[in-house]
Amino acid sequence: MKPVNFIVITDGVPTDEPLDSIVALASRLDRGNYPLTQVGIQFVQIGNDKQATKFLAELDDDLSQSHNIRDIVDTTPYFGAELTAEMLIKILLGGINRRVDRRGAQAVMNL
Repeated sequence: MKPVNFIVITDGVPTDEPLDSIVALASRLDRGNYPLTQVGIQFVQIGNDKQATKFLAELDDDLSQSHNIRDIVDTTPYFGAELTAEMLIKILLGGINRRVDRRGAQAVMNL
């Protein structure tokens, strides 16, 4: 399987339920001992919908622990400010690089 990084741009709470699909995918990756960088899902939230923020935070911060699966989800809020190099790195790499997910773009800049 080729590595893949999904980048989802959203402005609200999903109308579908992605949780089950994400858990099933991460479980399959764990069972197959695929590299941790095999699949990443980066949600970029535009706007300030509080329900969306809460939902995305749960996917990013709680999903892997509550289901005992690898962490393949990262979220980045975007409120319309200038798109900096740091933010772009976080958006592009946060779903597949755990250091960027946890510490932001500075984890890989100036290496």
